[in-house]
Amino acid sequence: MRAVGFFSNSLETQNVNLNTPSCVSTESKQNQVFRHQIVSYCYQNRHTLNKVFAPETGVVTESPEDLAKRYDKLLGYFNKPSSKKSLILIPNSRHLAHDLETFIYRIIKLYESRLKVVCTQGDKTDPLQNAEANLALFGRDVNGLRDTRYSMILKASKGLVLGKTPYGYVASCSGRLVIHEEEAEVIREIFSSYTSSSNGMSIGLGLRKIAFNLNNRGLRTRAGKLWHPITVSSIIRNTAYLGNYTRYGVKIIGNHQGIVEKKVFDLAQITLNSRTPVRPRNPARKFNLSGMLYCNLCHSKLRGLTRRSEWVSKNIRKSKEYRYYVCPKRKIISEKQQKSDLRHVLWSSADLEETVLKTIRGLSKRQKRKLKLHKIDHKKTLMELEKFFIKSLR
Repeated sequence: MRAVGFFSNSLETQNVNLNTPSCVSTESKQNQVFRHQIVSYCYQNRHTLNKVFAPETGVVTESPEDLAKRYDKLLGYFNKPSSKKSLILIPNSRHLAHDLETFIYRIIKLYESRLKVVCTQGDKTDPLQNAEANLALFGRDVNGLRDTRYSMILKASKGLVLGKTPYGYVASCSGRLVIHEEEAEVIREIFSSYTSSSNGMSIGLGLRKIAFNLNNRGLRTRAGKLWHPITVSSIIRNTAYLGNYTRYGVKIIGNHQGIVEKKVFDLAQITLNSRTPVRPRNPARKFNLSGMLYCNLCHSKLRGLTRRSEWVSKNIRKSKEYRYYVCPKRKIISEKQQKSDLRHVLWSSADLEETVLKTIRGLSKRQKRKLKLHKIDHKKTLMELEKFFIKSLR
């Protein structure tokens, strides 16, 4: 495969071992090392190196501005009609940009030109993985970010508090979770109310009723807000109340004192799952003109919208389905605009599809021959996506 090399001698890239004679300048040493890495990579992988974009002669330390100019020359080189698509080889991500934001922007530009970038140094040849390890956001030190990440993982491995503590716990001076007794009583009440039974029959309250009772007694969440059924549900599912700790992929059983007994917690999970309604999934009917229609006012793509209406007539329950093509901006326009003639599109799907069919039927034979039907091969598309996914994991 054809390949093109690109490297920089900025301050960020000058951390290389230079075992060359002292009579050779630092500039030459840097360029020789980086050029040799690219040439070696091409030799090992049987690529044909056609060109190398190197810093200008006499430039010992390349500035971000100079690097940007050379990057533009790289793009310009492949915009020529005579140029052929090639593999872009860089020693590492620092040779293409000085910060992560700029690097992502430049990588996207290269990918838009159908150019693949590969790093030749180390194990991380994927440019994005390499950038994640070597670059930081503008104005931030990559070593500082790496140290912060390591510190957080180290704390997680010890079961120490990271971020907000669960309701019912506070952080001790040593960074451990300890029970906040007043909040813990609320936690116990939630589990007790939800799992209570009589003569083997469950008579526990529902999530809404529990939230209503807590609010009615003037109790509030830690943030001072009203209790909500979703808040109650998240508490019931939280294994922290068993004494378990889960952070950054680290799970520690019995890390701290639990608030709820395991048998009560397990019963709550069974009750919660049994009360969760299982709604049948009816396969949605497709809108035949989806993705092909646009609003005449804002040129937004029309979306398929389905509405169902139910009513009772003579003690018989009836229902009807209504299908529309609607502009997504129709819902958010003002009442004044709604009453004017300038209205965003809303079409009955049946009427619009029939109108399109009538228009097609009215075309001449010559016009019909110009119509192209694009049949999508979903199986082929899925296979290509699967191959791309597997390749990205390697």
